[in-house]
Amino acid sequence: MRSLNLDQLATFAAIAEASSFSAAARQLNLTQPAVSLQLRELEQRYGVRLIDRLGKKVAPTEAGRQLLAHHARIAAEVEAALATLRRLRDGGLGRLRFATGSSTLAYRLLPQLKHLRQSHPTLQLVCSTGFADETVQSVRDNRVDLALVTLPVDGRGLVLRPALRDPLVLVLARHDRRLAKQLPARPRAADLASLPFLVESQKSGASRLIEAWFARQSVRLKPAMELGSVEAVRNAIAAGLGISILPVEVTLGHAGEEFLTRSLSPPLLRELALVHRPEKADDPALQAMCRAIEAMGDLAVP
Repeated sequence: MRSLNLDQLATFAAIAEASSFSAAARQLNLTQPAVSLQLRELEQRYGVRLIDRLGKKVAPTEAGRQLLAHHARIAAEVEAALATLRRLRDGGLGRLRFATGSSTLAYRLLPQLKHLRQSHPTLQLVCSTGFADETVQSVRDNRVDLALVTLPVDGRGLVLRPALRDPLVLVLARHDRRLAKQLPARPRAADLASLPFLVESQKSGASRLIEAWFARQSVRLKPAMELGSVEAVRNAIAAGLGISILPVEVTLGHAGEEFLTRSLSPPLLRELALVHRPEKADDPALQAMCRAIEAMGDLAVP
């Protein structure tokens, strides 16, 4: 059997994702007949129909959907191979695809990334954010080279390097003086049970840690609001909509302005680990990023 043609595979994926031959042709800078020909040759080569024509729209068949899943991994592997060749050609660190949580990137890593770029000007960083489980799967699928995620995660087949520990703290609006006087200096779960509690998405690793902290004290967490990001939770607290438990990094630089914080009893720590595929352990760009993050050190409650 002849080898899989990567150009034909990319054309098929473009058609499936655009649901249109003409849109795929524009995306690929090809004529529509050329796009149709590449798909037809791919289908004929393996004797399977990949696209159903539904009037003006098209959709992948079951075989097409399964091939799309393989295409995502194949495209990621091809990009990784090309990045390696570019790095060797240019004599620099090359390109590193990095992912972490939105609050970690926004409130903790940006100064370190600036220093890293100054130290390694040839390093090209592609940063993305996401929830821990989804990010780890991106590492497994080779769509991300390195991730910094909240533990625990399913790291089977991957390298997990414990990197940082951050405390989680109770956060309330500074202007809510009545509530500030009502709460003890180190509140327990029972002290918070009747208060309007705000949480980030349940997919968040920190949200799972918070729920477990309540459960260990035999208190069931009943959120008043669930919001899509840590930033949204932080803004909701500032607006007086409730309280939350957040990574201490979110309040750094703001505790004296908008927020009051309280340490928890018992303390609640968030552990973060670096995650990558085993075969990438010696990649110079990945190692430079790991060293930069590990050098940051743990945070303390302000």
